[in-house]
Amino acid sequence: MTYTSDDVVRATGLTYRQLDHMLRRRYVDVPDPTPGTGNPRHFTAEQLDRIGAIHALISAGLKPSRAAEIAQNPEYEHGPVQIQWDRDQIHADLRKALA
Repeated sequence: MTYTSDDVVRATGLTYRQLDHMLRRRYVDVPDPTPGTGNPRHFTAEQLDRIGAIHALISAGLKPSRAAEIAQNPEYEHGPVQIQWDRDQIHADLRKALA
């Protein structure tokens, strides 16, 4: 199953501009981050989950680049700070928002 930009925005609470920024910065691996006007973007479930994780981490106060780095790993340690996030809960919350 794939998801459209509309689905991603609805599930995560991101704006279209925030989503576009995230894709242009390559925080999420997509084949073409700038497909052009009239060419809709489609996302896999894995990409949706990563976008949701990045958004949750940004909302927790992290910089977007650091959030993207952490979203690759459910457990991330940096100096004296350890961040743990629940990938399964983010996945469930995103699917609930799309139901």
